[in-house]
Amino acid sequence: MYLKYRAMRIDLNDAQGLIRHAFFLQSPVVCCTLSIWESEEAFVKFAGVPSHVDAVRYAKRYSIWSRLLAT
Repeated sequence: MYLKYRAMRIDLNDAQGLIRHAFFLQSPVVCCTLSIWESEEAFVKFAGVPSHVDAVRYAKRYSIWSRLLAT
């Protein structure tokens, strides 16, 4: 998963509306990603970026959950 995250970093750094992103490794089998966006629209736009789509498809082979928090 970390390699997929690394592959996505260029797109993350260029993403409009992204405030912060991070990758946390809890153990050899548990990781977490966090991203903070200016708006839901900015997040939805990034969700279709090929590197993100590839990472999500890869992660779905394993146990994954995702949650969008919006105000």
